[in-house]
Amino acid sequence: DLPVGTRVIFSVVFEASDDIQGNSQTINETLILTITSHRELNFENTLSQIPELNPGQRMLFKVNVTSYSSFTEELELSISEGETWSVKCNNLEQTTYSWNLVVPSTNDPSGRNIGWDCELTAPELSDYVP
Repeated sequence: DLPVGTRVIFSVVFEASDDIQGNSQTINETLILTITSHRELNFENTLSQIPELNPGQRMLFKVNVTSYSSFTEELELSISEGETWSVKCNNLEQTTYSWNLVVPSTNDPSGRNIGWDCELTAPELSDYVP
C-alpha cells in the first residue's frame, strides 16, 4: 500500500552477446511509476442483527461506508426482492429499489463517512409469493 505521490523506479538492463564488431550489446531503460490515486472503502451493516420478521413487521437497518479514496466514489445500494419487501432508504422510496450515494475524495486519515438509513417491511402473507 503506497501513498499517493509515491514514485516507484524500475531500472531494466538488457544484455546480449557481442555484435559482429565485438561490441557488447546493452540497453538500459528506466521506468517511473507515479502513484496518482488510492482506493479504499470499508462497509458495515446492521442486517445481521435483524431477527426473523413476522408478516407486516417493520425493521430499520443501516449500511455505513467509510471512504479513504483519493477520488470521488459513486456507490449504489440495490435491494433484490424489493417489489415484495417494502424498502425505503434515506427517506426515499425508489421503484428501482436502488439508492445512490456520492462520497467526495478525502486526504483525511480518518476517512469520510456516509451511509444509508433504511426501513424494511416484511410482506403480508397474502402478498408473498415464493
